[in-house]
Amino acid sequence: MLAIGCIQALKCHTNECPTGITANNTWRMHGINISEKSTRIHKYLAGFHQDMLELTKILGYSDPRDIKPESLRSFLQKPMFNAYFHDDPFGIFMPSPISEKWN
Repeated sequence: MLAIGCIQALKCHTNECPTGITANNTWRMHGINISEKSTRIHKYLAGFHQDMLELTKILGYSDPRDIKPESLRSFLQKPMFNAYFHDDPFGIFMPSPISEKWN
């Protein structure tokens, strides 16, 4: 959404999006320059692809499709979500691997 010009006005559901991205109103949509936005989306996706390939190499895989849920683990700072995880003496919560949720 940001790549095509979203300014996060939080009016998506009102049909009054100031940039016209989520509006059905032709007057609001007139500001969308398709050729410019398509270039921005292309650059965003090319960057995302490059980042995904880099992450794949860091995880030790040769193809992004080889990444499994058990390859990933999230780390959360202590003040966040402390009601969901047990206290950790080091100040970092380590939730169980994602794979346990998927089994």
